Amino acid sequence: MRGLIAALALVAVAASAQSHLKPETSVFGGGEVSPDYYRMVADVFHEGYGDKVKLRAIFISSFSPESTVFLVKDGAAARIVTLEPKIQLWSYEVLTMMRSEQVKTLEGGQAVRADKEIADFQASLPKDYHDVKLARCEIAVDVGFADRLIAAWTPVLLETRFRQPDEEDMVMTDGTRAHFAVMTDYPPLAGQTDWADKGTKPYALWNLAVAMHDTCDSKDRAKLDAALAALERTEKRP
Repeated sequence: MRGLIAALALVAVAASAQSHLKPETSVFGGGEVSPDYYRMVADVFHEGYGDKVKLRAIFISSFSPESTVFLVKDGAAARIVTLEPKIQLWSYEVLTMMRSEQVKTLEGGQAVRADKEIADFQASLPKDYHDVKLARCEIAVDVGFADRLIAAWTPVLLETRFRQPDEEDMVMTDGTRAHFAVMTDYPPLAGQTDWADKGTKPYALWNLAVAMHDTCDSKDRAKLDAALAALERTEKRP
């Protein structure tokens, strides 16, 4: 997860400021080019869709396993939970593309079906994606802190909107996309981003979600407290 902030900062250099999240375009909130893949990710992360989950971030990275961090609030108890598969779930989508010859290999200057590569790649994966092992972490937080997290996330999601005519946009090929959601009311709020300039609310929200993930592993609250305070400060600015 430490590489997520760096990836976000890297792509931000190539685009103008995006001061808001964009509406969901995946199965996490709509339609997508690879719906089977997104359904698979949501299935593997089904714990993050429980009825006690109040907020959630899912990170989809080009070259590393997907991951999620979410907040569970149940009466007087609250906890931050993270899930991360041991292998990238996108591998199953790649295998499907190889079988359908969307991905081929070169032999003698000709593109041909990659039969050996398909066999080797398939052998490297569990037969069923449900069998992929998950790394899971959980850390308790007090309800007051959980309420602060919810209060900080919500305004950013409420500002989600489609790209405006005067805003630049870019097509991301490599990097990381973050899908955010808040489920304290119905319908849930959802938005996503793959880049944002430093100082914007989406950037601060991204950093907070990463800090929540890292704190669960390290048990060091300093980074999480600082990230939450940073997002709260962006929301107080005129």
